[in-house]
Amino acid sequence: MSLFENGFLAEYSEQEVPDYRGNPLIESLPPILEMDEAIEALSYYPQYNESERQLGPLARIHCLRRLKKFFLPLIEHIQLEQNIGISIREGYVARNPIKKKEYAIRLQKGYKAIKERKEISETFGDLPTSSAGFTLVGYSGIGKTTALNKVTSLYPKVILHSEYRGEPLIQKQIPFLKLECPDSLKALCLNFFNAVDSILGENYERKFGSQRATAESMRIHMVQVANLHSLGVLIIDEVQHLCKTRSGGDILNFLVTLVNMIGIPVILVGTPKALDILQRQFRQARRGSGQGDALWGRMMKDSVWDFLLETMWEYQWTRTKVKLTKELNDVLYDESQGIMDIAVKLYILAQAEVINHYSEEETITPDLIMKVAKEKLRLVQPMLNAIRAYSKNKQEKVIFRFEDLLPFEDVSVEIDELLDRKETMLRNEDLIARKTKSKKTNKLEQLIASLINFGIDSDVAQEYATRAIAEHGEEREVIALARMALTYIE
Repeated sequence: MSLFENGFLAEYSEQEVPDYRGNPLIESLPPILEMDEAIEALSYYPQYNESERQLGPLARIHCLRRLKKFFLPLIEHIQLEQNIGISIREGYVARNPIKKKEYAIRLQKGYKAIKERKEISETFGDLPTSSAGFTLVGYSGIGKTTALNKVTSLYPKVILHSEYRGEPLIQKQIPFLKLECPDSLKALCLNFFNAVDSILGENYERKFGSQRATAESMRIHMVQVANLHSLGVLIIDEVQHLCKTRSGGDILNFLVTLVNMIGIPVILVGTPKALDILQRQFRQARRGSGQGDALWGRMMKDSVWDFLLETMWEYQWTRTKVKLTKELNDVLYDESQGIMDIAVKLYILAQAEVINHYSEEETITPDLIMKVAKEKLRLVQPMLNAIRAYSKNKQEKVIFRFEDLLPFEDVSVEIDELLDRKETMLRNEDLIARKTKSKKTNKLEQLIASLINFGIDSDVAQEYATRAIAEHGEEREVIALARMALTYIE
């Protein structure tokens, strides 16, 4: 795609799936990714050079910040990428602008509804929908929002159409829109208009969001704008906030309308606290979606955890490079309780602590990690203690103080969903082999890039890099392998 102003000029590609052919809204999307491609696209290995450990303390503290972006996708993340891709595409199947008569009639009905102030259901009727979205529920800090941002970053925010197959097609297409859950239906509409304005440079909020505008009139305008710009999927994050407001039911009912009447898939994201209201008021509307809801719990202490920790552990900016021992692994798991976001923060804080206050030895120890967890993560300690107590002896009174941490086995979930979670755990084991292969490829690419920086021709750099890894092992740091590869120069 070519970058143009606030979006990308549409470029159309042939579709393998017959249902998607002849639909410019689908043909202009990025290609469907196979699993290996999705792993590569979602992974993020921060820049790192062994020589940076010799920088001054302040410089190394700044380098540590890179680790915040560290991201290794698990099966849950790959499934999320697949499900969002399916939702967007299947939602477009019934909303093809090439079917000009149907498309024009829908827009005309929208304008008529605005003029006559009719109900949305009276205006559009039922649109055949093939995808209704899904819900994603997981603990706070488990990485839901991060994963969503990673997946949606694979799609352009707006696609600009001008011509399709020799026919004019003037349209600004929005593949996805992500909003924070508001406390009222009117706030939802305002958030929507503001988000669209920021993407397209329009002024819908000023046009339709005045203080005198009613929630009913605003939601009809919202539907019309969503139709006009072919919104692919609407993502509502932090939906547990609906439990705190009287408008929660109204908001969910409106979202059901978007699904059933307008054909726009809706993805709801929140903590376990939201499960009750979601199951009572939203689930029946999307029984036929076939997508399946996602339940993300904390990580178990298994080979997947070990793999993630070992990969993260390579990024050390302390003077003394410490190997990851079983004791360090155990302490990090206990202090984070399998919540990777907290584990990453602990690792960053532990390194910062020794760089700032310790002697030249700068050694990370289990005692240091426990000290940092106690002193630097005070706000989350009550929650972590509650998880810890529940895990050891099922102390329900403790865990139920924190509704965002409710264990999934203690809320009303379907048996199919629990089985899906077990299957996901098993599939993560298989994913490790793929990731190990991906890491090796990244090490080779990094080594080639380093040799090219030394002025070596790219073909020769690839030959030397491959030879260095084969002879000395890929476990060595890039800078060390580069020195060895340079010795091959005659």
